[in-house]
Amino acid sequence: MLRVGLDDAAVLVLAASCDRVRIDAPFGWPEPFIRLMADQAAGRPETIPWDTVQRDAPRFRQIDWVVRGVLGRWPLSVSSDLIAITAMRCAGLLASLGVGDRSGAGRVVEVYPAVAMQRWSLPSSGYKGLAGRATALPNLFRALLAACPWLDVPEPVARTCAASDHAFDALVCALVARAVAIGATERPGDSEREHARVEGWIAIPTADALGRLVGSGHPAA
Repeated sequence: MLRVGLDDAAVLVLAASCDRVRIDAPFGWPEPFIRLMADQAAGRPETIPWDTVQRDAPRFRQIDWVVRGVLGRWPLSVSSDLIAITAMRCAGLLASLGVGDRSGAGRVVEVYPAVAMQRWSLPSSGYKGLAGRATALPNLFRALLAACPWLDVPEPVARTCAASDHAFDALVCALVARAVAIGATERPGDSEREHARVEGWIAIPTADALGRLVGSGHPAA
């Protein structure tokens, strides 16, 4: 089943029947940003010099720095870009799903398709928008299928993925969810774990994950 444009109620109904739920949205905000907003609300803003370090700390989560090392560019900032609107919706879904630990240790996982495709040596940009959907997306979908020839995609789903970047991203998220289920993603280290519980942690698959997914015996949705 692959559908786009669902409201929260429909998403939650589908999630109830899944072994693993993957969401392409930030699960939380940077802890320095949370402290900054709390201090501002309490009328105790810090007097600190404005420099690059002070600017970036409330903009990017711990996992964003990891993603930057993989992608070679920053992901969108959940505190200073429009992705914050998506994160607000995600916060409601996480609350409804009973997620307290946002590190992905449970069945609900944060996914970022671009970093997964980069790991799998596939183009991670240029396939969105009218022009991208018309030209780059069909080629990218074929490249993904070539990278995992074991994947059986029904024709109606294939047509949707080749025409909708949202559907294509959902397929990538499903593959990453399965990678999480078999332990083929990077988990936060000891120094990152507490940050990940609050800020969220993007499941970054290993470079060889696609070849390990088939026959793993671990169901994922």
